[in-house]
Amino acid sequence: MLPTGDPALPAGACGSLVGEPSVDDGSGLSITAWPVPAEVPAGSALPVGAGMGFGQYGDFSLASQDGPVYLVTHDGVVVARGTAFASTTGVATLVEGGPGGWTTAGALDLAVCEPVAGDPATAGRALPAGSYELHATLQLTRLPEGTDVDDRWTGDPADDLVGTPGGEPVQLLSEPVAFTVVGEALDPAPRTRTSPAAPAADRPPPGTEMCGSAVPERWDAGGLLVIEHPTDPLAVAVGDPVDLGARLAYRVPGRVEGLLEHRIDYLVVRDGVVVGRGGPGASDDWWSHATVDHGTVLRPDVFFQEWVIAGCIGTDPWDPTNPPLGPGEYELVPTTTLQLDAVVLDDGTRTVLDQTHFLVGTPVPLTIR
Repeated sequence: MLPTGDPALPAGACGSLVGEPSVDDGSGLSITAWPVPAEVPAGSALPVGAGMGFGQYGDFSLASQDGPVYLVTHDGVVVARGTAFASTTGVATLVEGGPGGWTTAGALDLAVCEPVAGDPATAGRALPAGSYELHATLQLTRLPEGTDVDDRWTGDPADDLVGTPGGEPVQLLSEPVAFTVVGEALDPAPRTRTSPAAPAADRPPPGTEMCGSAVPERWDAGGLLVIEHPTDPLAVAVGDPVDLGARLAYRVPGRVEGLLEHRIDYLVVRDGVVVGRGGPGASDDWWSHATVDHGTVLRPDVFFQEWVIAGCIGTDPWDPTNPPLGPGEYELVPTTTLQLDAVVLDDGTRTVLDQTHFLVGTPVPLTIR
């Protein structure tokens, strides 16, 4: 049985009624739940993710390091809830305004939540077949202007700032995302977690991205971070954009924190050297702070990757005068950059990494006509 609705329960509680989505009133505070599969088998976990904005540069807030709480509703009643991560830490984290924001991604077990006393709901059982809506919600405390944050970054632990005088509580609630549970299951299927392992060793970028240089060797941070993409041959006309549909899979035990570039760039190679490039050029508006759970695969629409392939006049691949690459047979190599700040294992152990990885995917045959 699912929880029955009780309007007297606090927002977000099991059995409470979901409220209206929050609206950005010009403050820059926002939360958006990512699309989910239209159908999910009963007992399976639901892939979830959200993007959040926290105002302008210099605006600081506190949030839970566990990210948003996801609410699943049926007929407007909260029937399941939890975070995107397998375990929680209860640690406060600092978040800063600016164009990047915060990205979280993982999975949510679709199990009936624990109801209030007297509600006959069957807590812990898999959600039955039917129509549901997913909502992402985040409780913030906006810090007053001038609060000393000690030059910390988004994602840094900030328990010492809890209770700062003048803090303003803010509740963010996303627009709902519809999905359907199909089939039958009594209990959620257990999810396998990898045992704790040593984080990937740091390594300098393999090779360079300059025109005329040798193509970098394939690199996936020791198998922990992998660019996944189709490898079928591509054919485009001169000046047409290329979209490889690449995804990024996280294999780090526990969950990883860092800076995520929301773009997949392309190196174009012929006879072993870089002869062209696809990408927008350097920009600080293509990233976000990210917290991503083990086994999560970030969908292609998380990344900008539809680029016109430009050739090389000199050695600078970002030279705006570089013309579209001419006809010929090439190899297309997807790349992205990821900064790993820390790994939080399922027992709450936090290991600081401070590593930057230039990830390189598998070459794909490319014909430009």
